[in-house]
Amino acid sequence: MTAAEDKIDGRSRRRPGVEQQREAIRATAVALFAREGTRSVSIARICAAAEVSRPTFYRCYADKDALVEDIYARAVATPSSDFQLRADLRDTAALREQLDALLDALFDNADIARVIFVEASDPGSPAAQIIEAGFNRAARTLAQDLERAGATPPSTTYLKSVMAAVQWLVHDAIRKGLDARSRAEAKEAAYRLVVNALGGGAG
Repeated sequence: MTAAEDKIDGRSRRRPGVEQQREAIRATAVALFAREGTRSVSIARICAAAEVSRPTFYRCYADKDALVEDIYARAVATPSSDFQLRADLRDTAALREQLDALLDALFDNADIARVIFVEASDPGSPAAQIIEAGFNRAARTLAQDLERAGATPPSTTYLKSVMAAVQWLVHDAIRKGLDARSRAEAKEAAYRLVVNALGGGAG
């Protein structure tokens, strides 16, 4: 490319940065994954749809599993790991506020939440393995929070089942269109599930 060709309106054309390219790849991949699943979509398809070269893809991600993990971490794992029992277990208002914030974060990434719900049912999917690892980490963290609060935590299996139920509630609200009513119903059901899991009555 000549110097003249590399100018637009007299200004030098700048190559997009790595983070900008990652964002384009993530957004494109999520749209494809939501329709076809992670295993059915190749790196070549992602590159073509995102209008990036394969070298650009590999500059941003080591492989497709790394891309899936990045998508999951940004949209689900991070807000889930940020959920901690920072308040007294008897402070149901604070617990409800934390849960509402968690579900809002998931609703804000509805396409990714939809992908994760579908992928979780396929044990061979890289996404399913990432989800399982995330659930295990979150269950351990929640158990530690309960112990610090002076409560006896339920088993890891039970805590993970509650997380799976909350995941279903998020998916159900998305399927219903994420209107005010479906959001409110999901939040109320999630609150009651979590309160019961912590050994209290749903107040």
